Amino acid sequence: MQRQIRFLRHASPARRGGFILIMAVFLIIIISAMALKMLSYSSENTQQVINDYLYEQAALLGYGATEYTMLAISGTNPAAGCVTDLDMTYPEGGPTLFNINTTVQYIWTAPAPAGCAGATVQTVQTPEQNGIAIVTVTVETAPGVVTEPIRFYRQTLQKL
Repeated sequence: MQRQIRFLRHASPARRGGFILIMAVFLIIIISAMALKMLSYSSENTQQVINDYLYEQAALLGYGATEYTMLAISGTNPAAGCVTDLDMTYPEGGPTLFNINTTVQYIWTAPAPAGCAGATVQTVQTPEQNGIAIVTVTVETAPGVVTEPIRFYRQTLQKL
C-alpha cells in the first residue's frame, strides 16, 4: 500500500521548484541577518567587559594610591617638608596602562609647619581639625590603550 500525495501531483514541477528557490533564498537571508546580529552583540559585550575590567582596575589603583600617599606622608617630617604631589604609572615596567596623579592639601592649626610653606595649607582654629590631609587621586588610562578613556577620581579626608 502506497501513500499518495495528491496536492503535489496537481502542481507543475517548474512552479514548485521556483517557490522552493525563493523560500531558500529568503531563509538564507534570515539566517545571515541573525548571525550578523549575534556577532554584533558579541563584539559589544566583549568591549563592555574590557571597559568594566579596566574601570575596576583603575578603582583599585586609586585606593592603593591613597594608601601609598598616606605612607609617604607618614614617612615625611612636616618640619622638613610636605608631600604635595605624587605621579605614578602602572605597571612600572613595560607599556603604561594607567597614569596616577595624587595631590595633597593640608589642614593645620595656625601656624602651619615650616616645611609646608610650598604646599597648599588651610588653617583652622580648633585642635580637633588639626592634622588632616585632603588626598585627591586621579587614575586615567594612558593614551592609546582604549578607544574610550577611563578615568577614576577619588577625594578623601585622611587624619595625619
